[in-house]
Amino acid sequence: MTFDADRLVRAFDEAELHADTATLRSLLADDFQRSRSAWQGQPMELTVRASQTWVRHGGDWRLAGLQFSPLAEG
Repeated sequence: MTFDADRLVRAFDEAELHADTATLRSLLADDFQRSRSAWQGQPMELTVRASQTWVRHGGDWRLAGLQFSPLAEG
């Protein structure tokens, strides 16, 4: 899996510099995953924050770690 981390950093920097809240909201939305399913006929929903750690290896970016943290219902 390859990833252009530099492009993403530039996108965040530009959005923050210009106070572009719509772009920031869109970029941050990628950090959350929402799942819906059913267990024994009962609907279930789960929202988690996905945290990723990327490292540069041999000139490429590689995914080194991934963690899902459940968010409190509210």
